[in-house]
Amino acid sequence: MSTYVKHIPALLLAFEHLLGGQARITDKLTPSLYRRAVINKGPGTVEALYPIIPVQDPVRHSNVVGLLMCLTGVLLAWPKTRATYAPLALNTFLTGAGVYSQRQMRIPYWLPCVNMVLGAVVWWIENDA
Repeated sequence: MSTYVKHIPALLLAFEHLLGGQARITDKLTPSLYRRAVINKGPGTVEALYPIIPVQDPVRHSNVVGLLMCLTGVLLAWPKTRATYAPLALNTFLTGAGVYSQRQMRIPYWLPCVNMVLGAVVWWIENDA
């Protein structure tokens, strides 16, 4: 596989985590994503994940998830940390929590499923190469 092509899944997943993460931290860059992630989905996410992420305020809870997503995005974007257990564990936790919470809220949860598969593909590419 070409050297550049094998980095595409990791960079795509990193972009998704960074975009989604920043939208949960501030409304300055992407107000519509912030509204959807924090205002619309925040209370349902807290209800589904409260014992796992010990924050009950929907805005603060979304901030914590956003910071974890941004950290995952940075780890995936940096080639030296891409093949380590940290981004694999964070991606698996975040996508699993996303599937669970969105299923509890009865909203589509296809994107976390795609991201989980993409995370496995990144892990396989980086550790098989």
